[in-house]
Amino acid sequence: MIKSMQIDKQLYQKVSTTIFSFAGKYPILTVTIYLMLTGNLAFWSAFQKINTGSFLNTLLFTVSFFIFIALFIAVLLYLVRFKYVLKPILVFILIASSFASYFMTNYGVMIDTTMIYNLMETDSSEAGDLISTGLILHVFLFGVLPSILIVKSRIYYLSPAKQAFRNTVAIGLFIAIFIGNFLMFSSHYASFFRNHHHVRYLINPVNYVYSIGKYLSQTLMVEDTTAVQIGMDAHVNKDIKMIKKRSVIVLVVGETARAMNFSLNGYNKNTNPLLANEDILNYPNFYSCGTSTHVSLPCMFSMFGREDFDEARAKYFEKLPDVLQRAGIDVSWRDNNSGCKGVCKNIPTENTNLINLDYVCSDSECYDEAMLVGLKDIIKAKTKNAVIILHQKGSHGPAYYLRHPSTFQKFIPECETSELSNCSTNEITNAYDNTILYTDHFLAKVISLLKDEAGEIDTAMLYVSDHGESLGENHVYLHSLPYLIAPEDQKHVPFITWFSDSFSEHNLLDQTCLKKNVNNAYSHDNLFHSILGLTHVSTSIYKPELDIYRHCRKPISYL
Repeated sequence: MIKSMQIDKQLYQKVSTTIFSFAGKYPILTVTIYLMLTGNLAFWSAFQKINTGSFLNTLLFTVSFFIFIALFIAVLLYLVRFKYVLKPILVFILIASSFASYFMTNYGVMIDTTMIYNLMETDSSEAGDLISTGLILHVFLFGVLPSILIVKSRIYYLSPAKQAFRNTVAIGLFIAIFIGNFLMFSSHYASFFRNHHHVRYLINPVNYVYSIGKYLSQTLMVEDTTAVQIGMDAHVNKDIKMIKKRSVIVLVVGETARAMNFSLNGYNKNTNPLLANEDILNYPNFYSCGTSTHVSLPCMFSMFGREDFDEARAKYFEKLPDVLQRAGIDVSWRDNNSGCKGVCKNIPTENTNLINLDYVCSDSECYDEAMLVGLKDIIKAKTKNAVIILHQKGSHGPAYYLRHPSTFQKFIPECETSELSNCSTNEITNAYDNTILYTDHFLAKVISLLKDEAGEIDTAMLYVSDHGESLGENHVYLHSLPYLIAPEDQKHVPFITWFSDSFSEHNLLDQTCLKKNVNNAYSHDNLFHSILGLTHVSTSIYKPELDIYRHCRKPISYL
């Protein structure tokens, strides 16, 4: 027994010594192979579905692609193979890659520049939702433990000059093999990258290294940060000014609500019991201009449509609130989310974090109803036409159960964790549907509040979500997939409007006509111009063909 234990101990020491020795002599090879085998399961899963053909061709191209990626990673790491530099970078790569692999494998997300923006712009509450026991365990096993191996390994270095020479030779050799490997299967690679270029966002760590670099280049560029002014000729139509009654439009910007889970759109669960009893206009064929708040929020308030929207360029242009304000409209923003992504920087803004009321806030965050606290007094205090924007927390995941008070836990059993892999599809969907039920309640309260003021003020409400959500369909969760490959669930969003009778009358809106057009296809591209139309702001940048309500607006002679 004792002899057996001694043999086991000797074997353990011999194996560990061999591993540490190998890692010390070949740290880049060790990390590269390790990442290829453990950090890229999401990529290999997607690659297997794409790489179809005969067994031999499939096998050969798989081996070739393995070599292709491994050489690419090795070249990147040899650029930093110097004393005092290599170990910290390898530790960062291992830990960061363990985070990336967890989210790609468990949520089906891709790591691109938009995802990096989302990460950098998230608040502590949203970040906390993503921390789970599974994530911590995964990072410890696949990030921390291999990092300890690298830290404790004795890596051999040459003098700086000799090391630079050896690195250059190694990089040159790798590039030569890289090119030769590519040329042997050039037709396969050409077809693969032409038809499935999005899959590159699954290659770990190339995806986040590239995306972080692009993010830094966009955010650290020294440029004139003065916004390009738009709509300099904006003014309220003089005929509308004759109306003595003030107008207040409440624009509710939803978060992560997908149209298919609204019973107003035919969903089999009654998620809209209150809105169904209101005289609303529901538009079932409405689409977002992005799949993340970082893109969709600036885009929907931009004069650029989705096809022309470029986030790097658009951030230097003023948005809809600026044009409205220039025309003399009182514009304000109330936020219960992680910020307005630059849209509200020039208008009065209030964050619900400043509200500390037990009945609308929990220990970690406030429910959306916090934005209604004092709203009636704010509306009454307006002395001119106004647009008030309410930015919801809505249905932001993965901790859907935290987005609604316990009284809205109608659909059960509900997933009560942010670790979605521990819940069934039914539990996840129930938790999500409860957030939609709460949004229904929230919007009904907005309408009720506006009805109370309809005697003295022309009131209206518009609701639109920024993007949708995946709830496990095809093993994809959350959102932010590249738009071209994103499923319908992430792009098809709800759009609802409600007008008081006097608002419709004074804004010359024919309700019969509007109801006939609700099934038309619309998108975030229409929001900018529709709001300009509803506020009767005249400007050269207004595009009447994109105004949802223009065709149902009576001639001005009706006034």
